[in-house]
Amino acid sequence: MSLKNYFATTRSSARLTSGSFELREGVRRIRMIPRLGFIVAAFASLVGSATGALDTYINFQPGTATVPAGYIKDAGLGFSATRGFGWVREDSLANATATPLDVSKNARNRARAGIDPRLNTLIHMQLPSTSTGVYTPAAWEYTVPNGIYTVTVSVGDAPPYDSLHTTSVEGQLLIDRFQGTATKEFLQVTAEVTVEDGKLTVDAIGGT
Repeated sequence: MSLKNYFATTRSSARLTSGSFELREGVRRIRMIPRLGFIVAAFASLVGSATGALDTYINFQPGTATVPAGYIKDAGLGFSATRGFGWVREDSLANATATPLDVSKNARNRARAGIDPRLNTLIHMQLPSTSTGVYTPAAWEYTVPNGIYTVTVSVGDAPPYDSLHTTSVEGQLLIDRFQGTATKEFLQVTAEVTVEDGKLTVDAIGGT
């Protein structure tokens, strides 16, 4: 998911090309890849404006996996105000403060040959009963300034393609029950969302 924040009435621009960013002054941007049931590859970056330099890239992964160059790992720890991001119980999102949830046992490394290592690593948001870990559905939150963000979400998984991928950001449904195939494992959607509570929230409610 990538986010571009527009400050005041001036809209700065950014472009994503072949997995890289062209960033211009005044842009705040977060990129990660959530999948229904998973947050995959956390391409997550937050780049500040000219008045507040901030540049962060996050990869969702097991704690022991190699961290991609230039990235910070998210290994599934519960949300921390000090860290500024992390996991919470999905059923607590309606509360004034969501309940932190440690889902580090849900981190995986698919280690598929020929796949970008950022796409091979993931954290289950909705762990299937056939796997071992934390079964409480989880959501992910990132502290960001209030504003309008352009969000790009990519969903998908390796075979057997038995998930119906659903992803919402700030309560806005971006991907609705996408099922991957051997010829189309991932789906990418871009939309604008508004953050009004100081936290960008990603959930997989409605998926399987």
